[in-house]
Amino acid sequence: MTFPFSGLVDFLVILCVLVVLFSLISAFWTYLKLRERELAWKKAGLISEVVRQMEINPAMQRAREILSGSNPLSKLEDILGGRENVLSATELELKRDLDSLFGTLQRIAHAATRSKTLSRDEAQCFSWYFREIQRHPVLSKYFYTSGFLDLWDFAASWGEKLGPDIG
Repeated sequence: MTFPFSGLVDFLVILCVLVVLFSLISAFWTYLKLRERELAWKKAGLISEVVRQMEINPAMQRAREILSGSNPLSKLEDILGGRENVLSATELELKRDLDSLFGTLQRIAHAATRSKTLSRDEAQCFSWYFREIQRHPVLSKYFYTSGFLDLWDFAASWGEKLGPDIG
């Protein structure tokens, strides 16, 4: 015994399955778009916060001067050599400034390598810092002992990518 409307029932079942399938695909697509927008906001927030921090914070300016070698009062080896008990108050302050800068750059390195929040191209605006870090061999030991390993690895990979003649 065959049901006279079996073709219609089959069509309706297939139609219902297609509607459910389309709804699932549409919901997944909407979720992906929402996540993409959230990530874009996180990227923009991270970059603008770091840039604002580097522009406003006077410690960052002092750390940049030390890193670029334009501060005659500082020598990286003396400040970061691990002899904090013999450093003057000024040198201790400069060490804290450097640690502040390195902590901020560590966030960028972590966002680009670990969490993948930033791409390498998006971190390009901070490339000067990574190149300067690679110019100072004394920093490798300091970064290793102070926990700035993501920063050191990212700066090293940046130096390999750009080559030695970029400056």
